[in-house]
Amino acid sequence: MVTGWLSSSAGASGGVVAEQKLEHVRPKPLSLRTIACAPLRRAGNTLYLGIDDDDLPAAQCFSGNSQLLVAPAWRLPSSLTDAPRALSWIADRLSAEYGLRVDRAYELGGRYHPSAGVTAEVVHPYAVVIAGERPAPRALRWIRLEDVPRSADGLRDGHLRIVAWRAWHALLGS
Repeated sequence: MVTGWLSSSAGASGGVVAEQKLEHVRPKPLSLRTIACAPLRRAGNTLYLGIDDDDLPAAQCFSGNSQLLVAPAWRLPSSLTDAPRALSWIADRLSAEYGLRVDRAYELGGRYHPSAGVTAEVVHPYAVVIAGERPAPRALRWIRLEDVPRSADGLRDGHLRIVAWRAWHALLGS
């Protein structure tokens, strides 16, 4: 769906010197809300963060390599208007795609706008506690949460940087 509005520029005297119709595209079956996940699991006394090693051809334009470490994240369907239903849908996605069984989820600070002024997308970051794992079409790579500060240069995806650092600060940071 394409919507538009009129943008105008004012001169020093306050009068309009230019006008231009601007438009943006809004996905019809999807909302403007995204949930980015920090899958967390514990083994003994160690917390691990799940990261997806994705193949994104556009990343190759910037880094010369299409492999990019990312946080599991999904744009929500428009029909999901409340947090409990959205989190249930996310748990289903984590199960279907990664074979993860979600125990519970916690907000990781407030929402953020990944491209303020460019897109109206709003991202809600969540720490997702994993209670079990089974074979699935995709697998996460697990890194120790305590290694996030030392791994920061390798975390190039914006959603991943935000959920990794927020999880680290919430659970381990001093």
